[in-house]
Amino acid sequence: RVSCTREHFEVLMALRPKVWMWESVTQAPTKGRELVDELTAKCLENGYSVTEVFHDAKDLGTPQTRKRWFMVAHRVEVDFSTEHLVPETSAVDALAKIKPVGPPAYDSGSNKDFDEHLHLIPAGARLRNWQENNLAPEGGWEIKSNGHAKGRVGFGHVRLKAEGPATATVGYSMVHPVEHRFLTVNEVQALAGFPQSYKFIGGSNGAKQLDYIARGVCPPVGEWFARRVAAAIEANVAIAEPSIKIVDLITKKERVKMPKVSQPTERTTPAKTAAVGSRNAMKGDRKSTRL
Repeated sequence: RVSCTREHFEVLMALRPKVWMWESVTQAPTKGRELVDELTAKCLENGYSVTEVFHDAKDLGTPQTRKRWFMVAHRVEVDFSTEHLVPETSAVDALAKIKPVGPPAYDSGSNKDFDEHLHLIPAGARLRNWQENNLAPEGGWEIKSNGHAKGRVGFGHVRLKAEGPATATVGYSMVHPVEHRFLTVNEVQALAGFPQSYKFIGGSNGAKQLDYIARGVCPPVGEWFARRVAAAIEANVAIAEPSIKIVDLITKKERVKMPKVSQPTERTTPAKTAAVGSRNAMKGDRKSTRL
């Protein structure tokens, strides 16, 4: 993935677009800080500002909670303020707008064993927790050669809550919040914001389709960012000077750092200066301000 990101970044260096974006999980700017600092330094040296945006898909028009991070390099000002956020949609309301098509989307054969127990599992419960408390063998689970317990479901299977957005679609089967059944593929894709006309193919029991849905950027999220970028390109307001900003749409705060790209000296280079500035910005060396 790191090599893919570097190749993706070379597009920025070669074409010099007004805006370039990289999406990843929220751990990327901490566990991958060295790479983020490296790319940030190159952006600053080449006249780009960098804005790191933390967001939750539920605030951008998707009926699920899915926290992610974007690194945005831009030569024009881009408005990521909270006034553009979208009201939440509950999982129940999203599912009520469509009809289930096809069989339940089982991502493992053991999930079928739960069909007769679904009426006993409360909304919001993890299937494995319920199974451990109610169906675990007295002598313990039989461990297969691959290290998995025979007949025990994965930790990610969940029954959705009756209120609020769904949990993130991460490839596991989901149980309807009020009906006693597993969701179909087209219902899971609705919770991820994919239109019903979009078809996921592969596999025979829904496992592959669920994996595809989990790996994709939710379309409403992509649209939200695209609209912000399109507005920025149309306005075409050039940045005053390269800067670093961290916008957290989850906590509704932003942190700003305005590093100067220094002239090279014996001990200081632009890359080092920019990298230090990026790290300081993440530490919040200036007071946070509400968006």
